[in-house]
This record gives sequence, C-alpha cells and structure tokens, in this order.
Amino acid sequence: MKKELKDNLWKPGQSGNPRGRPRGTKNGIRAQIMRLLARRTPEGVLRHMENKGVLLPPSKRPQNAETVAWILLLKALSGNAQALRTLLRHVDPPLAQSVELSGPGGKPIQTDNIKRKIDEMSSEDLRRILADEEKQKD
Repeated sequence: MKKELKDNLWKPGQSGNPRGRPRGTKNGIRAQIMRLLARRTPEGVLRHMENKGVLLPPSKRPQNAETVAWILLLKALSGNAQALRTLLRHVDPPLAQSVELSGPGGKPIQTDNIKRKIDEMSSEDLRRILADEEKQKD
C-alpha cells in the first residue's frame, strides 16, 4: 500500500500547488479589513460613541463588524440616504442590481415621484418599515 502512495506523489522538483496562493489573499487590503472587522471593538471607541449619544444594545464588547452595522443602521434610520443605500446593498440575499420595467403601453415608468416620496419619508417611517421587515422574517 505504501508503495502505491509513493508512486502517486509528486516527482522531484514538482510542486503540489503549482500556482501557489493567489496574490493578496493573506496581506491584501480586503484581508486586512476582514481581520479588523473580526476583532472586538475597543472600549475607548464604545465610550466615545456613548459620549456622542450612540448607544448600542448591551453585549460583551461587540465585534467591529457589528459596531459598524449598528452605526450604519442608526444613520439610515435618522434619514441618511447614503447609509440606507449602503445598508440595503449589503442585505442577504442581495437586492437585484437592475430591473427593467415598463409602464402602460410599454412607455417608461416615471420614477421622479417615487424618488421624491422616498426622500420625503421621515426617519419614523423608515423605522416602521424596518420593524415590519423584521416581523416578516420571524
């Protein structure tokens, strides 16, 4: 049996991983960010947020990723459209990137009214919508 295994091993000078590890997977910016997000949020950052009036739900020192998600959610709820777009872009499953729709008779749909209505929504409306979404998940 051992002789069969030896016959299947690599020849001298031949690598078992000829292409090697892809560049940047260990030290690239994405890998660095992922490592930072996995760390616990420093106490000083949590105290600073608390002093600014940002109170996170009580837990044992959250990970940076959770802290960032809470800050993003709080900004979105306060009416920050960019934070809301970023938050929605990272939901699971991701929202469709583009959808082609047409109005009556194949004419384009006017989206100005929709955008204006979303912009006019209060943070209370956004909170209610997010709360309804949470209820539907359960």
